[in-house]
Amino acid sequence: MPTRPDPRPPVLRALASAGAALLLSAACAAPESASEEDRDVARLVAEGRYEEAVVLAAEQHEADPGDALALSNYRRATAAWYLEQGRRAAFEGRDFEALEHFRDAREVAPEAHEVHVWIAKMRDNLAERFLTEALEAHIRDDLQGANDAYERVLEFRPDDRHAREGLSRVLLQLNYRQGVGDAYYDEGVRALSDYWLHEAKSRFGYVGKYLPENERSVERTEEVDELLAQARVAIARGLDLEGRFAAARNEYRLALTLDPDLPEALEGLERTRLEAEAAELLAQADMQIRRGNLAEARVLLEEGSALTERQQELFEGAFVDLEQAGYARLYARAISLESDRRFEEAVAAYDELLAEAEYYEDAIARRRTLQSFIEDAGRLYAAYEAAQDDRERAGLLRQIQVFWPDYRDVAERLAELEAASPPVDG
Repeated sequence: MPTRPDPRPPVLRALASAGAALLLSAACAAPESASEEDRDVARLVAEGRYEEAVVLAAEQHEADPGDALALSNYRRATAAWYLEQGRRAAFEGRDFEALEHFRDAREVAPEAHEVHVWIAKMRDNLAERFLTEALEAHIRDDLQGANDAYERVLEFRPDDRHAREGLSRVLLQLNYRQGVGDAYYDEGVRALSDYWLHEAKSRFGYVGKYLPENERSVERTEEVDELLAQARVAIARGLDLEGRFAAARNEYRLALTLDPDLPEALEGLERTRLEAEAAELLAQADMQIRRGNLAEARVLLEEGSALTERQQELFEGAFVDLEQAGYARLYARAISLESDRRFEEAVAAYDELLAEAEYYEDAIARRRTLQSFIEDAGRLYAAYEAAQDDRERAGLLRQIQVFWPDYRDVAERLAELEAASPPVDG
């Protein structure tokens, strides 16, 4: 027996073929002439035996997919099962899970009033939960946590006044801490708390409360919100032009708490969101360049460059910095190999550098010197191998040892020659 049947695909397929009107009428009331099997499904539901009811209804529907009454029973039993799962989750405090169950029930039986009541209750519960979290975070001075929680409140209760006002205060504080300054903060508070606007809004609100049909009061309230929202948009534009994209984004968000459909704020929010994200990626890339993580920096720069329109010059400069950092790394590696007297490897490293940066620092001169060392060592060693006189052979090896002590087996061969023919004291 399934623990959580998923009847939606066959139900929705049947709805598409049979027609919604017929099915809804069949779902709302079973006819007097219902069969014994139909009464069995209804009895199982009435007795709270939801899984059994779903299984029996599924069997009836599969036996005759064109039977509207069987489909109605299937939908009714399935919706009852989802409702029961949702109620259990709700009573145990698992509000998110409960909401999902109730939404599933609504998809199966959208006409059921009880389903909508439970969905509204769960949304209110979640809004209250996140409002409490937001207030606690605000008290702890966790502004980002408060911001996130207020936004979750508005996700479940879009018109919540406390969440909108709290989010506005948080956004102002975040901008202030991002260095926008005292004057900005004071202006922001005045704009949001201007006496005549909020007094007017309050009075229009009273009119709406006692005279809900008064269209003029509704219009005036909307005008007040629009004025406040436009004030925030004006500030956002100024910050945007200064390149303070994160602060501008917060201002656009403030505007949208007042007027959620303001086109300028919606467009500005999306654009500054991308620019702020690009700026953050640019800062991260700079950090990675300083740490020498050039591959990671390139990934960050490419990602950020694709997001921005306003900061392309900054990204171009960062790519140049990245390129120069790569050259510096190759140069440092070549110098290290040179210092370690690994001349062939050092020449190869200089070759790699010069293939990308033809005149980088003194790489050409250093490579030329090392190449001459390699050629001189090879020539002297060949002469050593051809010489017959031990003194001559030792002299040739000593010449190599002056500039390349580690060349091949020079040290070992010279030691053997000196042991065989020790110098004569004068």
